[in-house]
Amino acid sequence: MNNSIENQLNDEITTGRNAQRAYDSFIKSFVLDKRAVLFTAFQDVSIVEAEALQEIKRQLIVLETLDQEILTIIETGDLAKKQLNK
Repeated sequence: MNNSIENQLNDEITTGRNAQRAYDSFIKSFVLDKRAVLFTAFQDVSIVEAEALQEIKRQLIVLETLDQEILTIIETGDLAKKQLNK
C-alpha cells in the first residue's frame, strides 16, 4: 500500500473516531431530544396549520440528514480501519 493511500486511510480513521466521540458525548442525545420535541410539536399543531407542519417536517429532515451524515463518517472510519489492517 502506498503512503498516500495509507495517509488517507489514517485521516479517515481519525475523523471517524472524532465523529464517534462527538456523537456519543453530545450529538446522539441532542438528536433524540430534538426528535421528541418535534414529535410533541407535531402532536400539538392543528392539521389546518400547513405552514407549521411543513416547518416541523423541514426541521426533521435536516435533523435526520445531520444524523445520517455523522453516522456515515463514523462508518467510513471503521471501514478505513478494516482496510488498513488487511
